[in-house]
Amino acid sequence: MAEYWSTGNLDFAVNGYWGPLLSWLMVPFLWLGVETLFAAKLAMLISGGVFFHGSLFLVRAVGLGLVDELIVAVVLALTIPSWMSDHVTPDLLVGGLMAFALGQAM
Repeated sequence: MAEYWSTGNLDFAVNGYWGPLLSWLMVPFLWLGVETLFAAKLAMLISGGVFFHGSLFLVRAVGLGLVDELIVAVVLALTIPSWMSDHVTPDLLVGGLMAFALGQAM
């Protein structure tokens, strides 16, 4: 789908199966000539960063202490890389955005 977005083929880019956000993250890399799978991995890297920072934002918003924040950061740093490298899915990105939204709502 990111290839459809990058070429402007909206007839196939818009569908009911995938949301467009992960594909939109891939488009700039495809414009630079990066292969599709590598562009997906780069988008997952960005998604992992969003999830990491969103989760820490939520921890701070809840008011947990510095030790708790450090524990969460270590657990995230150990688990996010395996999720990023094994799957190409918008779950990390959506989870990170939800964490930011929940933290903002508190």
